[in-house]
Amino acid sequence: MKKGCLISISIAGAIAVSGVIGGFTILGQRNVAVGLEESIEAQYIANKSNYDSMVKSAKEMVQVTDMYAEDFERIYKGLIEGRNQDTELLFKVIHESNPNLDSTVYTTLQRELSANRKIFDKNQATIADKIREYNTYIKKKFIMAAITNRKTMDANKFVVTSDSTIEAFENGSAEEINLRGE
Repeated sequence: MKKGCLISISIAGAIAVSGVIGGFTILGQRNVAVGLEESIEAQYIANKSNYDSMVKSAKEMVQVTDMYAEDFERIYKGLIEGRNQDTELLFKVIHESNPNLDSTVYTTLQRELSANRKIFDKNQATIADKIREYNTYIKKKFIMAAITNRKTMDANKFVVTSDSTIEAFENGSAEEINLRGE
């Protein structure tokens, strides 16, 4: 064989080997990107489930406090009506022990809501961090991203927030929190 033909075959072989190595490298990078995407999707589904659980739990707790208040009102109303039919009312009023509306029901509700919000906030931060990790990877592996048509993700599409929060960040200011809605 001629020296030129041998050089051509060597160059072609080197290019083929480089192509195979490059292909495996891009395939490996693609696998990492797919793993990150799946992790984000799984966290998003977990966040939805956590939010649903938090909302249902809050509604159920409010129902319990409503039932407690209704039962308290019914019992207290019965006591008052019973007094009106009693002829020895003054003596009994002095000695009787009236039921008290237990404030621990409301404190328990507040604690539970606060705990659930903290868990949800942690989950929101986790998905935002996973999206940051994915976006950083896609930007660093831009050749793989271009070949496999991967784009960065917008964390705002995965994080749940309120209109008032969005408005506060757009305006750069926020109003005081009005707990009674007045």
